[in-house]
Amino acid sequence: MELDIQNLKKIYKFEKPLNAIISSGFGERESKYQNVTGYHTGIDLAAEKGTFIKAAMQGIVTLVSNEGDYGKHVKIRCNNVTTVYAHCSKILVKEGQIVAVGQEI
Repeated sequence: MELDIQNLKKIYKFEKPLNAIISSGFGERESKYQNVTGYHTGIDLAAEKGTFIKAAMQGIVTLVSNEGDYGKHVKIRCNNVTTVYAHCSKILVKEGQIVAVGQEI
């Protein structure tokens, strides 16, 4: 898994989507406050409500939704890599839109 991450970093340009603390890291996790355990395939960033989120990589918006456990969320795909931005207070992009690295979403 770590090798895959390093290879992705070589192939794709990623930027930090916002200045925030990491509230849940990649990999095995347990929480005494939530019923969230198991292998976490992402990184959760905690920020104040209304903080603008920027696209971590360029791509096409494949989903804008408020269904499911993610609340308002966006998925952006570049080739075979998808980034997910969950628990948003407001969405600024639409499905099918092409976004640039660092664009507010």
